Amino acid sequence: MSKLPGILSALCAVIFFCSCKEEVDLYADYKVIPAIYALFDAEADTNFVRINRVFSADGDPNAIMQDPSEVYYPEKLDVRLVEYRNGVWTREILLDTITVHKQDGPFAGPTQRLYYTDEKLMRNYPDASYSYELQVFIDRRIISTFVDMVGCPDFEILSPHLNFSEEYFGMTRYIRFKPATNAAFYQVIVNFLYKEQRTPGGDTTEVMFSFINEYHTVAELAHSIDDQGYVCVGFRPEEFYTGLASFLGADTLNLQVQRYIIDYPLEVRVEAGGINMLNYLVCHDANIANTQSMPEIQSVGEGATGLVSSRAASYKPGRLAGQSVPQLMKKKWNFTYMGGRECENCW
Repeated sequence: MSKLPGILSALCAVIFFCSCKEEVDLYADYKVIPAIYALFDAEADTNFVRINRVFSADGDPNAIMQDPSEVYYPEKLDVRLVEYRNGVWTREILLDTITVHKQDGPFAGPTQRLYYTDEKLMRNYPDASYSYELQVFIDRRIISTFVDMVGCPDFEILSPHLNFSEEYFGMTRYIRFKPATNAAFYQVIVNFLYKEQRTPGGDTTEVMFSFINEYHTVAELAHSIDDQGYVCVGFRPEEFYTGLASFLGADTLNLQVQRYIIDYPLEVRVEAGGINMLNYLVCHDANIANTQSMPEIQSVGEGATGLVSSRAASYKPGRLAGQSVPQLMKKKWNFTYMGGRECENCW
């Protein structure tokens, strides 16, 4: 089991070309290799595609990466999404461009061009399965990649009220959720949020303790589905307190620090990713690669590299159930229970 950053964060962090099989000659002067990245989400208001160039040149690579002519295509490309419902063509979407402020990093900035559409993509239903073909027209050729959409209306978390009561210490409790259509893996995240006041009368800040941030393949969870069809991911209640104690560190003995929790202090989130995303993460995470067979990476069309996949997410706020709140307040960590989720006077 490996801890990974959020799916979208993992994609945004990918800036260098890497492949499990080095079959592409990066230093062939007669080739220009496009690098294409996209994660399609039916729930997103806008879907983006990033298209860069893999460069090869003599000299300092750090300096070359600061040259926009090496990294970006200067002209606007013809980029389209072709939609299929149960394998039958339904529509074609032409992507436009937008210039956005680039996050800090080694590549040329401060802006970059992205391709986008604000037309809603379709999610799967029991009688309808959707897929999209991303078509990028470059240098008189078409780079084409097919993606099956991940997600469905039934993909949801069952009552995320988690019980960390002492009576359940040593036992396995579960987070349950309905599976997502076409998912190849899930990332299960549970965050505990609270407000912290460092000095009497001082300002308060929001603090987040990440209790669970785990990656699970669908194959791994194949035997963890209950009679009602829910996927079950286990945790030990006592680990919440030991993890929180480690997170608080020396501040557990600082009597001036005051901490406040409300009715729904938990963020429970399950993100589902497609097979291309799983293969990419397996390829780029050494811990996963050591425990699983290396997959064949589906190329982003012939002669290109990158990642094109789909994702979906389910989120619910959660309570500390049972005796979790009284038990937490008994510890010498200066927690105070403030009540309702939206409480203007709590902080």
